[in-house]
Amino acid sequence: MTSWTEKQLSYLAGILDGEGCININVVNNRGYCDYRLRLYVVNTDPRLIDWLYETFGGHKYSAKRHTIKHPTWKIKLEWYLYGRKLVR
Repeated sequence: MTSWTEKQLSYLAGILDGEGCININVVNNRGYCDYRLRLYVVNTDPRLIDWLYETFGGHKYSAKRHTIKHPTWKIKLEWYLYGRKLVR
């Protein structure tokens, strides 16, 4: 079991409040419905996304598709946790 400092958890709470979201996705797989709890943060600063990934694990990726239509926009970066990793 991973333990985090109070400072890390407080910082995560602030990031979630300003940049994050918690949702439940319904996945229909061959007639079977599955519900997935997901926590994610969207930002344009790779340092934040890297810190979240290195500190809490999970997944990260960049969404470049919006920069094709809007070349002045920054690349959107996302970090997320779901399922058992989120329960931890």
